Amino acid sequence: MNNPHPYRKFEKPTTMVEEGIQAANLFYDSIGQSWNKTERTMEHTMPRMAIGVALAKRIGYPLTAKVLDKDRSTLNHYGNTHERNLVSWDGYEEMYEIADHVVTTHFDGYQKLERLEYINAKVGELLTEKFLIQTSLYEQLQIQNNQHSREAVR
Repeated sequence: MNNPHPYRKFEKPTTMVEEGIQAANLFYDSIGQSWNKTERTMEHTMPRMAIGVALAKRIGYPLTAKVLDKDRSTLNHYGNTHERNLVSWDGYEEMYEIADHVVTTHFDGYQKLERLEYINAKVGELLTEKFLIQTSLYEQLQIQNNQHSREAVR
């Protein structure tokens, strides 16, 4: 499975794991199931594989392995069998579409919040700089006004 992660360039891995856990929880809530790491029935295996592939596509195998508490080789197996599962496993395609939608929606929202935080910090910096410039300009104008007043009195 091709595993690009253009969104991870400057992300903190611990934050990505936390966000991955939240996305997985949202996914399981949306399908009305609880997470079960060890159960091998199709009822639990299919959603686990679907969310594993959807998360790995977004945050990579190592972080997804931490989110799902699985080893990386298991996640590689999920990725290697994904295309075949889409075609041959009844219900997997729909399960994957739900997982992919939840992960994409969650991480896009997270990135927008992160971007807003960055913008707000920049706005704060710019407002501080504006205030300092205005204060300096005001002081210069006060000095010039005082000099002109003294010259006019002479």
